Amino acid sequence: MVFRRTPKLLGPGDLPEGFAYPDGVVERIRDYSFRDWEWLQGARLREAAAQLWQAFPREFVPFALRKGTSFVACLDAARVGPQGFEVVTVDVRDPGRGLVQHLPDFPSWFEAARAEAEGGRGGGAPTSAPPVPGPSGPAPQPGAPARPGGYAAGGPSAPGAPGEPVGFEEPGGYGGPESFDSSAVGSWVPPERGQCACVHHLEDFLMEVVPFGKTAPSGLEPRRVSDLVMSHEIDARPGFPGPQLEFRKRPVGPFHWEVWLGQGARLHLDEGGRVDLELWLMRNPNVGAVVWPQRQTLHLQGPHLCTDGVLTLIARALLDDRVRRRK
Repeated sequence: MVFRRTPKLLGPGDLPEGFAYPDGVVERIRDYSFRDWEWLQGARLREAAAQLWQAFPREFVPFALRKGTSFVACLDAARVGPQGFEVVTVDVRDPGRGLVQHLPDFPSWFEAARAEAEGGRGGGAPTSAPPVPGPSGPAPQPGAPARPGGYAAGGPSAPGAPGEPVGFEEPGGYGGPESFDSSAVGSWVPPERGQCACVHHLEDFLMEVVPFGKTAPSGLEPRRVSDLVMSHEIDARPGFPGPQLEFRKRPVGPFHWEVWLGQGARLHLDEGGRVDLELWLMRNPNVGAVVWPQRQTLHLQGPHLCTDGVLTLIARALLDDRVRRRK
C-alpha cells in the first residue's frame, strides 16, 4: 500500500472566512503532478499567497504556479458555481493586466491541465501562461499557445448555444496584446498579408476535411475547410474597436476582428468539448482576449493578424478534435 502525504495548504487563519478546500482539490494535489504546473504547498504557498494578496483580493486562494512564469492559479472563494469554486489565473508580477484565465470550476482547470500534459507529448495542448515568443519564433502546433489568454465569454461553444454578454454570470477574464495601445482608438488598420505576424495561412489547410461534432446530425456530406470559407460559414472582417464590454467594472477590449460562425460551422463544435473555442483561439500567437456574446459572432483581439490569418485560426480550431466531445 502506498501512503501519500496530506498536502501542506493554507490554514484557517490565512483562508477567507467560511472557505474550506474541496476534497477534490486536496486529492488532486496529493495524487497528481503536471509537467507545466507546480502545486503550491508549504512555505512556497505562503510566499505566493503573500505576493498575490498585495494586489489581488484575499478571496483568491492560490494552489498552482505555471512553471517558468509568474502566473498563479487560484480558487475564487467569492464565486461558487454548480461544481464548486471558480478558478482564476493571474499574473502576480503584472496585476494591471487583470485575469489571464477564468474557468468555471476546478475540475475544468484540472482537465485542461491534464489534456495539456497528455497532448504536449504529441503536438501541443492548451495552456494558460506559456512564454511569449516573437512573431519570428517557431511555429506552434495546432492549439499550442504562445501568449496568455484573456476573457473567454460565453460558456458553451456549441451549435445553438450562445454565450452571455460580459457582465452576466458566465465566468470570464480579461487581457490583451501587450504591444497594442488601446488608447489609440481609430488608428488601427488591418495589416496586409506579408506584413502580418500570422504563423499560418489558409492555403495549407483548404483541402483538410473538417470532422463534425458528436451532436451534428448523421449522414451529412463531408466538408473541407475550403467549403466553409467559400460558403461564408466562417468569415472575418475588421471590427475595431468592437463592442463596449466590461468585466468586474473594468473595460474589455478593444477588439480588432469580428468573426462569423454560421450554423454550418457550428456543426463542427460540441458543448462540453475538451477545449472551448474561445480558449483555443486566445492561446495562439498574437491573439489577446476573445468574447462570444452572440451565437454567430465572436470578437477577437489581434492587431497583427491579417484577414486570411484570422480565418486560418478558425479553420485550425475546427480541425482540432479537442473542440468536440469524444466519440
